[in-house]
Amino acid sequence: MDAAGAAPSPAAVVGERVAVKLRGYFDLAKEEIDKAVRAEEWGLPDDATAHYRNAMRVMLEAKAARVPDAVSSRCARVRLLVPVAARASTMVGD
Repeated sequence: MDAAGAAPSPAAVVGERVAVKLRGYFDLAKEEIDKAVRAEEWGLPDDATAHYRNAMRVMLEAKAARVPDAVSSRCARVRLLVPVAARASTMVGD
Protein backbone atom coordinates (compact mmCIF):
# COMPACT_ATOMS: atom_id res chain seq x y z
CA MET A 1 0.00 0.00 0.00
CA ASP A 2 1.40 3.43 -0.86
CA ALA A 3 1.85 6.30 1.64
CA ALA A 4 -1.28 8.11 0.46
CA GLY A 5 -3.47 5.09 1.24
CA ALA A 6 -1.80 4.15 4.51
CA ALA A 7 -3.98 4.04 7.59
CA PRO A 8 -3.24 6.65 10.27
CA SER A 9 -1.33 5.51 13.33
CA PRO A 10 -3.33 4.53 16.42
CA ALA A 11 -1.87 7.49 18.35
CA ALA A 12 -3.06 9.88 15.64
CA VAL A 13 -6.56 8.41 15.76
CA VAL A 14 -6.70 8.64 19.56
CA GLY A 15 -5.36 12.18 19.43
CA GLU A 16 -7.99 13.25 16.94
CA ARG A 17 -10.77 11.65 19.02
CA VAL A 18 -9.58 13.39 22.18
CA ALA A 19 -9.36 16.73 20.35
CA VAL A 20 -12.88 16.32 18.95
CA LYS A 21 -14.22 15.35 22.38
CA LEU A 22 -12.62 18.37 24.08
CA ARG A 23 -13.82 20.66 21.30
CA GLY A 24 -17.34 19.33 21.84
CA TYR A 25 -17.14 20.13 25.54
CA PHE A 26 -15.85 23.61 24.73
CA ASP A 27 -18.66 24.25 22.22
CA LEU A 28 -21.35 23.04 24.65
CA ALA A 29 -20.04 25.22 27.45
CA LYS A 30 -19.80 28.21 25.14
CA GLU A 31 -23.41 27.74 24.06
CA GLU A 32 -24.55 27.58 27.68
CA ILE A 33 -22.59 30.74 28.53
CA ASP A 34 -24.14 32.51 25.53
CA LYS A 35 -27.60 31.47 26.76
CA ALA A 36 -26.77 32.70 30.25
CA VAL A 37 -25.65 36.09 28.96
CA ARG A 38 -28.84 36.44 26.92
CA ALA A 39 -30.91 35.49 29.95
CA GLU A 40 -29.13 38.17 31.99
CA GLU A 41 -29.78 40.73 29.27
CA TRP A 42 -33.47 39.80 29.27
CA GLY A 43 -33.66 40.16 33.04
CA LEU A 44 -34.02 36.45 33.83
CA PRO A 45 -31.48 35.86 36.62
CA ASP A 46 -32.75 32.38 37.54
CA ASP A 47 -32.41 31.17 33.96
CA ALA A 48 -28.97 32.77 33.69
CA THR A 49 -27.83 31.00 36.85
CA ALA A 50 -29.08 27.66 35.52
CA HIS A 51 -27.18 28.15 32.26
CA TYR A 52 -24.00 29.19 34.08
CA ARG A 53 -24.26 26.08 36.24
CA ASN A 54 -24.72 23.91 33.15
CA ALA A 55 -21.64 25.52 31.61
CA MET A 56 -19.71 24.85 34.81
CA ARG A 57 -20.71 21.17 34.76
CA VAL A 58 -19.58 20.84 31.15
CA MET A 59 -16.26 22.53 31.95
CA LEU A 60 -15.67 20.30 34.95
CA GLU A 61 -16.33 17.26 32.80
CA ALA A 62 -13.93 18.57 30.14
CA LYS A 63 -11.30 19.25 32.76
CA ALA A 64 -11.67 15.69 34.07
CA ALA A 65 -11.32 14.16 30.59
CA ARG A 66 -8.35 11.83 30.35
CA VAL A 67 -5.73 13.04 27.90
CA PRO A 68 -2.99 10.47 27.35
CA ASP A 69 0.53 11.92 27.69
CA ALA A 70 1.48 10.70 24.23
CA VAL A 71 -1.49 12.53 22.77
CA SER A 72 -1.07 15.76 24.69
CA SER A 73 2.59 16.00 23.69
CA ARG A 74 1.86 15.52 19.97
CA CYS A 75 -1.48 17.15 19.36
CA ALA A 76 -1.38 20.95 19.49
CA ARG A 77 -5.18 21.20 19.48
CA VAL A 78 -5.44 19.10 22.62
CA ARG A 79 -2.72 21.13 24.34
CA LEU A 80 -4.62 24.31 23.49
CA LEU A 81 -8.09 23.16 24.54
CA VAL A 82 -7.23 21.73 27.96
CA PRO A 83 -5.98 25.05 29.45
CA VAL A 84 -8.84 26.93 27.79
CA ALA A 85 -11.32 24.60 29.49
CA ALA A 86 -9.57 25.06 32.84
CA ARG A 87 -9.53 28.89 32.53
CA ALA A 88 -13.15 29.04 31.44
CA SER A 89 -14.12 26.74 34.28
CA THR A 90 -12.59 29.09 36.85
CA MET A 91 -14.19 32.14 35.20
CA VAL A 92 -17.64 30.54 35.22
CA GLY A 93 -17.15 29.47 38.84
CA ASP A 94 -16.59 33.09 39.92
